[in-house]
Amino acid sequence: MIHAVEETRTPEFWERWYKNGQHPPPVTGYETQAFRAHVDVRMGMRAADIGCGNGRFTAHMAGWGLDIDAVDISPAAIDTARARCADLPIPQPRFHVRDVNSHTMPSVLQQGCLDLVVCRYSLEFLTIERFLVDVRRWLKPEGVLHITTYAAEKNVPVGPHRGLSDVVVQSLGWGFRDAARYSLDLHGVSHCIVLKAPSDTEPTAMGSLWSDE
Repeated sequence: MIHAVEETRTPEFWERWYKNGQHPPPVTGYETQAFRAHVDVRMGMRAADIGCGNGRFTAHMAGWGLDIDAVDISPAAIDTARARCADLPIPQPRFHVRDVNSHTMPSVLQQGCLDLVVCRYSLEFLTIERFLVDVRRWLKPEGVLHITTYAAEKNVPVGPHRGLSDVVVQSLGWGFRDAARYSLDLHGVSHCIVLKAPSDTEPTAMGSLWSDE
């Protein structure tokens, strides 16, 4: 059986998108403050930015002293991201062109090597179950997966970013000991999911795992 691939999961779509001057939602001051309030950012932390796009959030994290591997499907996006970070202090982010859904990930992403994985408006385009298996393998015992996405039920899409449904969001916490989410706006259209401490033990009830802020 031949399975059709959604256009928004193809390298060709994203290469056209970035070359046409499109870009992910801008990074706001509130977003960076909220991120640091929910993630214990420390200089020298190993991080991966998956779906880094044009590197705006990558640059913020590098400026905080994180040691980053940044991955995106689009060579045009990676070129922009690399140029954006060119003047940052060493260690500068390492950039990789990869289709996360079908390519082998960079060899630097080894078991238990990461303190933090960031997915900013990118998780909806990934094969989520497979990706979460990889993330739990990459993270250290107290590592964090930080996801930023639209709430699909509230978002009025004007581009490829539709967001994740609440059902999908609720399912993300399996395989982590702690899960929380917080909103980036008054109406909860854009929100963040923080998953901490990968675990082989599944919680008995999602309601007891999640906290909303």
